[in-house]
Amino acid sequence: MEASKFETVAQSFLEAYPFGSTVTGNQLTKWVAENSDGVMIKPDLAISDPDKRLNTLRRHLNHGGRSDNLPEERRFVLEVDDPKRKVYLVRPHIDVAREEAKGAISKSIIGALAPLKRGQRAINGVKLEEVPEIERKVLEMARDNIEAMEKAVKPTMAQEVDRIWIAEMSRRGIAADQALKIRDALPELQRFQKLLKATS
Repeated sequence: MEASKFETVAQSFLEAYPFGSTVTGNQLTKWVAENSDGVMIKPDLAISDPDKRLNTLRRHLNHGGRSDNLPEERRFVLEVDDPKRKVYLVRPHIDVAREEAKGAISKSIIGALAPLKRGQRAINGVKLEEVPEIERKVLEMARDNIEAMEKAVKPTMAQEVDRIWIAEMSRRGIAADQALKIRDALPELQRFQKLLKATS
């Protein structure tokens, strides 16, 4: 991300609402209207639609809060915490980046397998015995190709998930062999977790 003309107003906002602060839509608009450093985004207050007004204010503050000109310790993101109540949360940029990076792995794995699953469901939904032979063979070949692709992709993804799991556990001081034992015990541990929540 490049330098931003909204850096000054963003840093002033961070002084008023430090990391971890929750900010309502009303507090946000009031702060912009009353703060002298808010001059760069005051025109946003003229937007008639309330949702668009808040979205624009947040976008401009985020542009300034994530500017490359700022030291990492002063970079922030104003996240939506409660969309219905228009409540926002001030979070360190590095925390948001870390979560997005972790989330990208899950999304990429699920995203890679989802089309294969959809294809399998689509073919399984066809009454192949009622389809002309040529079309049936085409569908059966497609089904076989999907199954072959899934068999080729899943082991590689499983190895990568294991690697990430071990690295995460290692960061917490847990050895690789213990990490794998914990992974294998997860279903049972999750059942205990539900019991603990129910009895707490």
